[in-house]
Amino acid sequence: MLETDSPYCDIWNTHACRKYLDQRIFKEKDKKKYDSNYLVKGRNEPCKILEVCEVVSKILDVSMEELCEISYENTIKLFNIK
Repeated sequence: MLETDSPYCDIWNTHACRKYLDQRIFKEKDKKKYDSNYLVKGRNEPCKILEVCEVVSKILDVSMEELCEISYENTIKLFNIK
């Protein structure tokens, strides 16, 4: 399974895994300049699971699609969903 550590611990430029992110997917702005089209800078959000997926897929050398399928199957097994 994948997780984001939301709302804390975004993937920062100083983190070792940052080198695996090609680019930031989401646009961010300072919280003092709130805009509903942007995320709040420095705050981790659940939607950033895509960035986590990108990093893990590159580390494991599998496609993001394959990793998403594996994560989905693991979630089904963990929660015993039929």
